[in-house]
Amino acid sequence: QKLIRRIMEQLPPRELKNRALVRQALRGTLRELIRCADGIQLQPGKCVRVAMIGPTGVGKTTTIAKLMSIYATKYGKDVAVITNDTYRLAATEQIKRVAQILGVPVRICQSPAEIRQSVEEFSRRDLVLVDTAGRSQKHSARIAELKAALEAAQPHETHLVVSLTAHPDTTAQVIQNFSACSFDRIVITKLDEAVKVGVVLDVLSRVQKELSFITTGQEIPRDIEIADSGRIASLILGEEPA
Repeated sequence: QKLIRRIMEQLPPRELKNRALVRQALRGTLRELIRCADGIQLQPGKCVRVAMIGPTGVGKTTTIAKLMSIYATKYGKDVAVITNDTYRLAATEQIKRVAQILGVPVRICQSPAEIRQSVEEFSRRDLVLVDTAGRSQKHSARIAELKAALEAAQPHETHLVVSLTAHPDTTAQVIQNFSACSFDRIVITKLDEAVKVGVVLDVLSRVQKELSFITTGQEIPRDIEIADSGRIASLILGEEPA
């Protein structure tokens, strides 16, 4: 309804019969509604810490592995990883395997004190990626543990990771409950598995945050992109494949 109202305000009645003009107006309106950040905001001469948070199974660890690879190889940055996801052995093993190939140091921390120690150890790095344990948005005690981990890590940016394959009501609950962690950006994952890409609009309508990245598959580091409003608008309109 919001999209229709905007298009009707933009176009005079006679132009509403022109499919090409309506589609052009729709594309422009979508681009306005899809707010994007330019990935991670690195600062020359400063260590930037970026935390990824979100529920279990949305792809946080895989996203961290992709970002680790891109920023270490493509951009030539001095990267390190801190993870407190000690609940899933597979998660730490995936991070360690990719990090070993790239020569990126990883610290597995079980307490806020260990996180603070690792933050100090990596203080001269360009980028420190913080991989947090997946938390159910329904358990306030787990969210409190996550907040303690974030307080120890003191991230400059916190990105909430949500999956496009989740039910919209689940995504709404995730956004509401993880708001207690004061996230700055949103990462959209599993775009390639989504039935309808337009769910992105539903996510953005619930919170005034910008998209930082979208992921389009499991391959590391290929299947990740800096969020771009024009690209996402084209995906929603079915003009190009994910």
